[in-house]
Amino acid sequence: MPIASRKEVADAAGVSEATVSRVLNNVGPLKESTKLKVLEVAQRLGYTPARLPAALPASGAGIWAWSCPICPKPAYSLRIISRKS
Repeated sequence: MPIASRKEVADAAGVSEATVSRVLNNVGPLKESTKLKVLEVAQRLGYTPARLPAALPASGAGIWAWSCPICPKPAYSLRIISRKS
């Protein structure tokens, strides 16, 4: 069974992807009925958040990658930028 996406959860719950994001991240004012509906649909569809994006803010890694597949020089086709606090 494939893992459900936020879009699929939003469609099944009848809300926007932004609302799903706010419910799952517990951010912003939301009706309790909306929270319960989104959480129930997410559980029913087997939604699980991606591990890497969820881990990056907590780890403070601050790593960004930039890719340019059509750049003329291969040395510039991928740049990884690390931000140190």
